[in-house]
Amino acid sequence: MDIGCCLIDGSWTSGALRSRCVRVAVTAQNRALRLCFVSADYPTLSDGGIGGIGAHSYTLAHAVADLGHEVHVLAEATNQPGLRDDGAVKVQAISRGSTRQWKLGRWLPVPWLRWSAAVERTLRHLHADNPFDLVIFPDAYAEGFRFALSPFIAFVVRFGGPASVVQRWDGRRIPATRARIERWLERLPAARAPLLLCASQSFAYQISREWSLDATSFRIIRNPLNLQRFHPAPEGFSRPAQRILFVGHLQPLKGLQELIAAVPLVVQQHPSVEFQLVGNDTKTGPGQTSLRLALEASLRERGVLARVQFLDPVPQAALVPLYQGCTIFTLPSHNDVYPNAVLEAMGCGRPCVITSTAGVAELVTQSGCGIVVPPRDPLALAQAILQILALPESAREAMGARGRRAVETACATPVIAGQAVEAYREAVDRYASCKRSDAKRAS
Repeated sequence: MDIGCCLIDGSWTSGALRSRCVRVAVTAQNRALRLCFVSADYPTLSDGGIGGIGAHSYTLAHAVADLGHEVHVLAEATNQPGLRDDGAVKVQAISRGSTRQWKLGRWLPVPWLRWSAAVERTLRHLHADNPFDLVIFPDAYAEGFRFALSPFIAFVVRFGGPASVVQRWDGRRIPATRARIERWLERLPAARAPLLLCASQSFAYQISREWSLDATSFRIIRNPLNLQRFHPAPEGFSRPAQRILFVGHLQPLKGLQELIAAVPLVVQQHPSVEFQLVGNDTKTGPGQTSLRLALEASLRERGVLARVQFLDPVPQAALVPLYQGCTIFTLPSHNDVYPNAVLEAMGCGRPCVITSTAGVAELVTQSGCGIVVPPRDPLALAQAILQILALPESAREAMGARGRRAVETACATPVIAGQAVEAYREAVDRYASCKRSDAKRAS
């Protein structure tokens, strides 16, 4: 199974050429790196559930630290800023400052700018005391904007889905001026970074075109999965006969309307089936109102509200029994760069029904752990769910087991961490080379 690929000389490739950009292990000759991950959202500081950036930062930071590197994280804390120990990872909790937006809030993402400035100040202070080799920024919410205006060490940007792009996918009404500013704020760090990381080959290609980024700067490294946390249910685990699980933000781009439309089609053949939707509500319903209320109203009209349970976000550890307890996991996204929820469900050995526009669809297809359907197609979604429900339990368990084996091969944290570290080293070398070139030109 292909576990990674790389963009070289403007074209996507894998196989033998992959060794030019990713290697699995840190050799004895390579010194340990001092790294800093920036992630406003982080599990040990965030209440309840966390988003993809926080989950990815936590998993990868610990996996890289396990390889012997010194790892710090800058994360947001509204109370009690300061240094926290998170096992082998040191977490610097900082505040973005005032929450007031004055009259600029309609036109500028003021919280983005405040957080970006707080990050840059903290990085300068920490770097002055004990220099970092590299900083890792997420692409969303312009967390690296202020730093990228005058970078003083090497940095990379990891793409998981910029907020300005996701908002467009979601159909949110953002004033045109603000939308342009948000795009500029998020693009600038990516345009100035010596290296860009992305889990999805298709999205890297898309964003390199859309944002006019250097295609040769992308490295494709899949998301890591904590296989010890997300694991199949133990023997004797009691699972409901028919439960369909969704985990993610309640927003249109996740395909919630299509899922709700599919519910009565499934219930018609399986009256006892349960649908469980886990995620935070958003104001993406009609007239920027609660989407959850709109979905509940739609279910009520169809007479199937009793078959659907909405749950608020929960911590990652509490997600595990929910995955283990489902018959099928589904994520019918219109667009999704590389959703962690699918990997987590696969890690728990559950069959999956997802859409072809999710970056992880290739892994689901290759492993045979589920069914991939077109986006925005409630009938295809319902038919795929019904097809898996019609299988004998042994066949469903075999399907889920194939998914578990796939993520063990493709997403094991030591493998992904090794690939990430090699990319970090390349970014450090690129940054140093650029600094030498600048010095020569200046002389």
